Parts: sequence; C-alpha cells; structure tokens
Amino acid sequence: MLIQLEEMKIRNFKGFKDYTFKPKGKDTDVFGDNGTGKTTLYDAFLWCLFGKNSVDQSDTKFDWKPLDSEGNEVHNLETEVILKLSIDGEEREFARNITEKWTKKRGSVEQLFDGHTTSYYIDGLKVKQKEYKDQIESLIKEENFKMLTNLNYFPEVMNWKDRRIMLLEMAGNISDEDVIKENSKLSPLLDLDQKLSIEDHLKLTRQNKKQINQQVNALPGRIDEVERSLPDISKLDKKAIEKEKAKIVDDIQKVNDEKQMIKNGFSDIQIKAELSELKGIYRDLDIKYSEAIEDDLVDLKSFIEAKKEKLASLEDLQRQEEKAQFERELKISSLKSDLAIKSESKENLMQMFYEVRDETIPSFEEHSEICPTCGQMLPEDKIQELQKNYEEKVKQFNLTKANKLSEIQEKGKVVAEKIDHLNKEINSLQNSQPETDSSEKIIQLQKELSELNLQLSERKKDKVKFDETDEAKNIMRQIHDKEDELNGGQELANERLVAIDSKLKELNEMVSNKNDLLYQFDLYDKQKERMNELIEEQKKLDKEYGKLEQLEYLIEDFIKTKVDMLTDSINSHFKVVKFKLFGDAINGGLIEMCEPTVNGKNYSTGLNNAARINAGLDIINTLMKFNDVYPPVFVDNAEGINELIDIDTQLITLNVSKDQELRIGE
Repeated sequence: MLIQLEEMKIRNFKGFKDYTFKPKGKDTDVFGDNGTGKTTLYDAFLWCLFGKNSVDQSDTKFDWKPLDSEGNEVHNLETEVILKLSIDGEEREFARNITEKWTKKRGSVEQLFDGHTTSYYIDGLKVKQKEYKDQIESLIKEENFKMLTNLNYFPEVMNWKDRRIMLLEMAGNISDEDVIKENSKLSPLLDLDQKLSIEDHLKLTRQNKKQINQQVNALPGRIDEVERSLPDISKLDKKAIEKEKAKIVDDIQKVNDEKQMIKNGFSDIQIKAELSELKGIYRDLDIKYSEAIEDDLVDLKSFIEAKKEKLASLEDLQRQEEKAQFERELKISSLKSDLAIKSESKENLMQMFYEVRDETIPSFEEHSEICPTCGQMLPEDKIQELQKNYEEKVKQFNLTKANKLSEIQEKGKVVAEKIDHLNKEINSLQNSQPETDSSEKIIQLQKELSELNLQLSERKKDKVKFDETDEAKNIMRQIHDKEDELNGGQELANERLVAIDSKLKELNEMVSNKNDLLYQFDLYDKQKERMNELIEEQKKLDKEYGKLEQLEYLIEDFIKTKVDMLTDSINSHFKVVKFKLFGDAINGGLIEMCEPTVNGKNYSTGLNNAARINAGLDIINTLMKFNDVYPPVFVDNAEGINELIDIDTQLITLNVSKDQELRIGE
C-alpha cells in the first residue's frame, strides 16, 4: 500500500496561523531557519493522524495552540489540520479540529474557559473518534507508522529484543535440521531431548560441567582425609585378640554361675513366696481403694476438665484477637507515616507551584535602545534585533514555566490520589476493629475453675489414705515379720555377692577393651572401602566431564553455524546496514544482541549524523517492503547530508537554511 501526502492545510497550530503545504505526492525539500516551522510540519502531520507530535507526546503534553508574545495561549481560536492523502491512487481526506468551550456559570457575568471539543472528519464527513481511529488503524497501525516514518525509531527507540524478533521474522525460519545439514559433524545433537532448545542444552551442559568440576576438585581432599583417618593396625593380631576375648567371656559365665548358686543356696523359697503374696494383696487393696475414691470424684473432675477446655478455647480466641488488633494498629501506624510523608510532599509541590507561578522575566527596558559605549540611540535594525531576541527569551521563558507548572500539577494529582487512598484505608482499618467480651468470659471461667479446684481439694482431704486404714496396717505388720525372717541368713551371702560383682565388673571391662581393639579392624575395612569408592567416583566424574566438554563444543559450533546463517539471511535484505545479532561473551560463549552497523561501525556509537540518516532510510526501506506499506517519510536536519540513498516512497526533507520563512523546493 502506497500512502502519499498530496496536501496539508494547517490553521492555528503552534506557530502556523494559516498555512498550506502542497508536496503533491512527490519528494519535497523544505528549507528554513530555526523556528520557521519545519518540524511543525511533521508535528501537524502526526497530530492530525494520531494526536501526537514528532517526539511521541500527546496533545496534553505539548503546546499545540498558538502563543502570544508573553508565551500565553491565544484563546478563541479554532485549530485544524487537514490531510489530503493518496492511498494506492485513491484520494482520501482526514481532518482533526479542536475548538474551545466557554461557559457562563450561574451568577457570573463573564464566560469561563471550560476545556476543548475535538471533531474528526473523513472525506468531509464528521465521524466519531473511534471510527476515525479505526479507519486510520485499518490503513496502518500507529506503532508501524512510527517504525516506517521515523528514522530513529527502529534503530534507537525500539527495544532491541523486539527489533531482533522482527528481523528474525524477516529472515524466515531456519530449523535445527537445516543447521545440522550445513555441518554434518553436528548430527549427534539430533539425539538431544527435544523438550529443551539448543540454547537451553548449552546452559544445562555448562551447569553440569560446573557441578562436576566442583565435585572433582573436592575429591582429592576427601580421599586424603579418609586415608589419614585409617587406624594403625600394624601391631595388632586379630586372631590372638579374639582368642583372649573368648577366654574372658568364659570366665564371666563361670562367675555368674557361682553368683546364682549363692543366691539360690541362702534364700528361703517358702518365705519369699509368702512375702510376695502379702505384697500383692497390699497392692491390690491399695488400687481398689484408690479407684473407689476416684469414682466418687469423677463427676467433679469431668466438669473441671470441660471448664478447662472452654477456657483454653477462649484464651486461644483472645490471642488471635490480640494478634489481629496488633497487626491493625501496626498497619494504621505505617499508613499514617506514609500519609505524613505524602502530605509533606503535597505541601512542597504547592509551594513549588506558587514559586514557579510567580516567576517573571524582566521587561524590555527602554534604555536598551541606547548604546552603552557612546550613549547614542542604536540603529533601528539593531533595536529590532534586540527586541526580537527579547521576545524569543520571553517565549522560551513562558514555555518553560508552563511545562514546569504542568509537571507540578501532574505530580500533585498523583500525590492527592495517594493521600485520599491512604485516608480511606486508615478509616477502613479503624472502623473494622471488632468488639469482644472474651476477656470478661476468661476471668469468669478462671474464677469458676478456681472454686471447683478448691472443692476437689477439700473433698480429697476428707478421704482417708489407704495406708492409714486398719486393714493396711495389719498387712504391713505381716510383711515386716517375713522380711525379718529372711535378713538373718542373707547377710553372709550378701558379702560374697559384693566380691563377685566386683570381679564381674573387672572382667566386663577387659571384654570392652578387647572389643575396642577388634573395632579397629572393622573401622579400617570400612574406611578402606570408602577410599576405593571415592577413587572410582573420581574416574567416573572425569569421564563424564570429558563427554560434557565434547557436547559443549558441538553445541557452540551449532550456535555459531546458525548465527552465521541467520545473520547472512537478515543482512541480505539491506543495502547499507548490517545487523550484529550476537556478540562474544566473557566466558567464550555468545550473547544475543541487535546492533545495526554501517561499514563495521555501530549505529549507536560510531556513526555521524549523515550516516545515521542513510542507515535509517535503508532500514525503513526494507521494513516497508516487508510490511508492504509505503507511507511518507520526513527527514529532519537533512542539510547535514550530501546524498540520501534511494527510498521507495515519498521523501520530505527538512533542511536548516537562512530563509526567514519556509521555502518549498522539489
């Protein structure tokens, strides 16, 4: 689709009061001094289509209205830009019109400015904003328009990743199989897991290499540590130690048999049996007596346990409520702190607004017309030049002031919205505090539990203990009598048993010593086995590391081959520009990039203005062919280039000259 600018009518837009630009669909050169409106032509063209200027600012961000000598907006004017375009030979007309709204409020004599009304026209027919935008969008999307008309947009403004994606789309798909066909040595890569890309396989391979290398580097130290921990068994005889241990164990068995004989020989079986029976009777009666007491108190205890469970539940609820209250108060405190900061910021912005608003520029004093050297009146042309310079200063001062005030107001709106949001959030938190009476319930339950426990304690005191009953005392007297019968013959046996226990202790210590010596042999075998395992692991890791190095080399070779194929395919679409899609990383790999170059020099750092303009034209020309859309291209600061490269669309150059008014040439 070929889009050509036939004519553009401009009324009351920036510095133009009433101007008609007629390139008639042809390449056109525009000449003029700075400030004569060259860039305004491009601004008006974009504003009519998209409501933005040449630096992508919306009409709320730049001064599209005419300004008076003091930099104030001139009111009661109608701003309009009408574009006559030829679209594939068919003439279309698009117009954007803005008028001011003035209203007289109740009780007021004067009318007050109340904003703007924007109207849209397509081929003379008034349409709604959405229909206007949809019509333009059907011709060319705004993003594509920037890319195809702004020389700097694709190589500078556009994100390099998006730029790279578009270039790869132009290059067409180059599959992994295509790359491997180019280099048959890469065929082993076909066996890789297809769920991962080649690039991910490279990352995984390097990751595994790093892990294996860390393991390999740690192994010599681990092997040495195990070797140094081997016990010295060179002076030990395992069989002799085992024989000595067996003899000591046999001696222990003999001493234990003697101990058992002594215990059996000096004990009265009948007395012991009777004593055991009496103790059993006492124990059974004690249990039955205690159970009877507990049965009598079971209802009270159950009631106490129920109260305890209810108290625990309330205490848990109270802790949750206290935690929630603490978190609310902490949040409110934090929000109030933010509110204080935002309020202070708001006050600072208001103070800054008043200071900027009250700034003035000194007036053009009459004595400026007097020569400071000779005291005579300056020539008329010199006075006019001074007056013009002063007006330019006033215009720039007012423009800067308006921009500052607008910026402060925007910041103020954001801060005010944040303050309102913080106040609402604080009020919401303060009003959300629940009312609860759990503390009073807890105190009441604690009081009830205290009274119940006191009742339980008093009822237990009233119960007589079993050992204080006559029945218990009678059985205890019988037990004491039986114990006295045994103690007389047991004293001699006890002395012999003490000597035997001392001997057993000595023999057991000797067995323990022999076990410690035998454990040295077990420990030696285990440590030796572990050392051999580490040596085998080192060999296995070395072999695995070698395989990973081979795979890494193949993948890197694959990527370099694919890079060369992609780069050649992409660069074949351009005459002047060549794109650098990959660079060398510090670790020897490749990093993705998308840097346009001309004769080996980077666009972003190594080109002068003329080379950058021609590079931009070359890029736009290729993108237009790829998208099959050919809109007009505006080239600003074109005076700095001797020869522009050919481009397949209408070219409008904006050239700085000494002309005080715009001059149009073809």
